[in-house]
Amino acid sequence: MYATVSLDAHSDLKTAILSILAKRSKLGARELHGHLARDYSYELSYQAVHKAMNQLLFKNVLRKTGTKYSVSLDWLSGAQEFLSDLEDVCVRQRPLSVLELPEGAALSVSSKGAMAEPYLWVLDQARKIRTLKKPIDAVFFQHRTWPLWLLGANRLREFRDVFSDKRQCVLVQSAGLVDERFLDLWRECGFACKSGCPGVERETLVAGDFVFQFGFPASVRRRWGAVCDGFSQPDAKALLSAHRMAFEVPVEAKLLITRNADLANRIRQEAFAHF
Repeated sequence: MYATVSLDAHSDLKTAILSILAKRSKLGARELHGHLARDYSYELSYQAVHKAMNQLLFKNVLRKTGTKYSVSLDWLSGAQEFLSDLEDVCVRQRPLSVLELPEGAALSVSSKGAMAEPYLWVLDQARKIRTLKKPIDAVFFQHRTWPLWLLGANRLREFRDVFSDKRQCVLVQSAGLVDERFLDLWRECGFACKSGCPGVERETLVAGDFVFQFGFPASVRRRWGAVCDGFSQPDAKALLSAHRMAFEVPVEAKLLITRNADLANRIRQEAFAHF
């Protein structure tokens, strides 16, 4: 049973409609009007509700299937992306989009959060770089292989969509057995892979004209290395350690973003020379 909420003249009818549809998807106009009348102690005419619903439908906030209304998943996805961008700008003080950086510019930002968080942000930025309709030709440099399955099914699909060029590779400093196993999924995503590559000072991604460099303290790299080595004999404990290190334990990180076509191409050429 949902609690009755007072809806006065200063309340937003459209917000109330979204609230009802969030709890009870696929309602007809009459059904929605009935729920509003029961859940909100305010007299709302059917005409007022129907008008508000049509306005939300026109703005693609709602979608209509037959006579039933529901919240538009496309609108919801856009709202989530907007809130994520807002958090980047206001809380993490990152640029809304790296496309705003002029050629030759560099930007350094700090991060204190889960180890995976900067990677997920860079994935979002790579998706924006993809909108330029130019090959990304991605190159990843890593100390230890990042296990892509930690991204989860939705993020992994997004990763495959963003990094889908014919020329893309990943080079890993470590040559451990577990690193080779993790590289199998990178190969399935279309990457040429090579382990045992020395000289990886920073985790790096080259995508298009952009170079992203991840700076983690040596202690964090050692801890992640220990987590990776735990997969030599994978079990539930190893999986839990990897998930916690990636998504729960806060770590300090520096992220250097450079937009420089010449630098990106030079790094890319050096990387592809390994294959």
